[in-house]
Amino acid sequence: MPLAIVSKLLLTALAALGLRSTVWRAVGFAVVMCLTLANLLITRTGNGHSDYFHGTSAGLRLLEAMRYLLLTRPLEEFRHESDKVPAYQLPFVQRFFWVISILPRGIGWSFQASTSYDTRF
Repeated sequence: MPLAIVSKLLLTALAALGLRSTVWRAVGFAVVMCLTLANLLITRTGNGHSDYFHGTSAGLRLLEAMRYLLLTRPLEEFRHESDKVPAYQLPFVQRFFWVISILPRGIGWSFQASTSYDTRF
């Protein structure tokens, strides 16, 4: 479990640093991926439901790492409706907590879905 926490904190720190170099972002992703996979290999509960939960959490962390480190630049592309200044202008500690507060569904963020879908059939 400690490796899961370390990989999450490292992912958040790397995203908060706002690395511009694609190479360093890929290296950061590789380190987060290795920590996450190492955590899967050493963390066994013996309970199928708990192991499934840990595997799902690891998969979500890898998708999150791919999104924040390889596919987007969250400090430049994401913006919350309550932000007064762009995130890249904040000090590192504030950027760190800003990255933690990003919601996957984007509610209240600049990447929120602009339309709702009709669910009637």
